[in-house]
Amino acid sequence: MTELLRLRKAMKARQPSFERDESFKRKEIGSSWRRPRGNCNKCRKNIFGHPALVKKGYRAPRNVRGLLPSGLDPVMIYTLADLDTIDKNLQAAVIASSVGTRKRFTIYEECIKRNIIITNTKDPQGFLDRIAKVRRERKEALKKAEEAKKKKTVKKKQAKKEKKSEKKEEKEDSNKEKKELDKILTKKQ
Repeated sequence: MTELLRLRKAMKARQPSFERDESFKRKEIGSSWRRPRGNCNKCRKNIFGHPALVKKGYRAPRNVRGLLPSGLDPVMIYTLADLDTIDKNLQAAVIASSVGTRKRFTIYEECIKRNIIITNTKDPQGFLDRIAKVRRERKEALKKAEEAKKKKTVKKKQAKKEKKSEKKEEKEDSNKEKKELDKILTKKQ
């Protein structure tokens, strides 16, 4: 297996880049491969000095086709249940991009416990630490926001009570003044 992987690497090094014919001449033609179909096209006729055509002879050996450079077979992971199907000696996990952070966090934890290699992350433990830190910061921010909200509501309630007491005092004062005026007016008559 390792010999085939080395062979694949050597073949890849010798393999041409397979750019579209005349893409280096014209700006409007992209470099992505298109098969030349022209009747007189020199690339199609395999004339020396022109770009090489894509052929099946450039393919990697069948046994190592699609494997990672380490020789492991990549397996897409969408849920925790997918981890049960992985053989850690022959396969490596590739966590799908559609997996959210919460589920990704649990998948990473499980992979670390089972010693499964995750190919699309350089440092899984660093990822776990970073997410844990973000979660802690969010919780602290939520607590602070709740405390601030409670303080605000307490201040509002106190302000309402003060306004009510002021209104009551004003009413009492105005009532006293009215009574005094009534007494004064009734005494004169």
